[in-house]
Amino acid sequence: VNGAQQLAGEGEAGEILIRSPYLSLGYWGDTALTAEKFVINPFTGALGDICYRSGDLGVYLADGSVAFLGRADAQAKIRGHRIELAEVEGAVAGQPQVEQCVVVANHDNAVPRLVAYCVTASPVSPALLREAIAAQLPEYMVPALFVFLDALPLTPNGKIDKRALPPPFDHGMLSADDTDLALTPQAQQLVEAWAQILQVPHIDTRLTFVELGGDSLTFVQASMVLQALLGQLPQRWEATPVRELAELASRPKEARQTLRAMEVPVFLRMVAILVIVMGHLGLYPQGMIVGETTALFLVSGMGLARFQVNAIVERGDARSLFKSIAGIAVPTLLYTLLVQSLFDRVHWQSLLLVSNWFPASVVGHFNYWYIEVLLQMVLIIGLVLSIKRIRLMIMAEPFRCLLLAACALLVADVLLGLWVFDATALFNRVPQHYLATMVLGMAMHYADTTGRKWAATGVAVLVVGEIEAVTIAGYGWHAWFSAVHIDMALPAVWALIWLRSVPMPGLVAKGGAVIASSTLYIYLTHFQFQSLARRVSDQPVVAVAFAIIGGVAVAYGWNTLVRWALARRKRPLQTLERVA
Repeated sequence: VNGAQQLAGEGEAGEILIRSPYLSLGYWGDTALTAEKFVINPFTGALGDICYRSGDLGVYLADGSVAFLGRADAQAKIRGHRIELAEVEGAVAGQPQVEQCVVVANHDNAVPRLVAYCVTASPVSPALLREAIAAQLPEYMVPALFVFLDALPLTPNGKIDKRALPPPFDHGMLSADDTDLALTPQAQQLVEAWAQILQVPHIDTRLTFVELGGDSLTFVQASMVLQALLGQLPQRWEATPVRELAELASRPKEARQTLRAMEVPVFLRMVAILVIVMGHLGLYPQGMIVGETTALFLVSGMGLARFQVNAIVERGDARSLFKSIAGIAVPTLLYTLLVQSLFDRVHWQSLLLVSNWFPASVVGHFNYWYIEVLLQMVLIIGLVLSIKRIRLMIMAEPFRCLLLAACALLVADVLLGLWVFDATALFNRVPQHYLATMVLGMAMHYADTTGRKWAATGVAVLVVGEIEAVTIAGYGWHAWFSAVHIDMALPAVWALIWLRSVPMPGLVAKGGAVIASSTLYIYLTHFQFQSLARRVSDQPVVAVAFAIIGGVAVAYGWNTLVRWALARRKRPLQTLERVA
């Protein structure tokens, strides 16, 4: 059977299930393992019809016979390659210093990694082991981490007990060799800063920012650190191994330039949150500048494709999105609970992050529709990408499929508004209204040729035009055209498609990046800081300054608190290497 518990097709690998009236009753004294291995026949559903999940892989041949492929737990998919763990174990165990070895695929992070547990006759350098194994195996088959033990744990039957192996990433102290190269002070600064930003105990310099679990929430801070060391950011730095970035950081930098290149997504995130705050706090007439939320959704879609789609493809599900969702949802829920408790009453819709589906008369004014719509869209996209058939179809031609999906969602939004649910009363703050924008942002990440950029530009005109038309219809055509409106959505999407960076004065770029990385917290707190600013002055510019500075301070405080909490939860140190 395949992963969906359906009969595997010809040539499709699946797990071998054994069906027999002579099966044993289970595992002695281990009810959990018995329930896992002895299952009801998925094709009959009869309680007495039990199958044994063997853990072996097989494939149906053309004549109906079954070819045995090996143990399921002896295979792993690393960076899109299916590998035999026994082959890696053989290469490691073949090294002169290694007496025993077992290799497992660790799935603690978004991207699976190989971990080699070794028993050695004498202390050995992981760097030397990697170098020797890399000469025998492809790069993707070289273990990412080596854990050295006095002895491998065994079951009562004398087999290696993989479930008793210690956690590989235990936040313990690693040797200098585990950094894969002798780091210069600049490179060490990069590694330490990224470890803090990504909230991991150790940076494996063989991996990329994306493989280390980086996402659209952390890339602004990570890019700031990298840019401070390198100056100009390399093309596709997020997909470049940290080892190569560290080598670039070790080289002498050119004379400091007065201008610094600011990535367009970071620049637009900064501009959008500034426009939102200035509009809400009265620095210019409400509604004079529009499209800022659309720009944020575009940037979020591009970040989703840039940092997380590959991890979803690697794992075969969207669990890698949970960390990003939690990073947005947890502070939003806590702050909503605090504000509603102090100034209103707690609304269950806000706690479930669905208050955007209710009018303000029901849920009050202390809710954050942009965040709720963003999370709902991420969940929808994650669920769709979890379906294997759809995921494979999209990844075969990601640009074409995502662009067509954006067009289909555009049409669906119009039809839903006409025939199913008119969201005008909710100011169209619902996921179906912005889903085409989010998917368009994903498609733009793959627009790597001039032809694709022009195609994305054309679809962008349609998507943004539809959003504008719905907005105008909600306000009324006469009321809309009687005032001045500046739409920043279309220039934003064109900038994302055609530009990579924007030159900015160094100090402005650094401050803008700090603001961009604090977008969530500025959005959550700006009305409260407006109230605080009124004790000083009624001028809107003062309120905006309080809101920006206060949001950045809250972001810093929250991130510091999270890092402190994670440090408190660290397990006791375990020995990853024997000291000579």
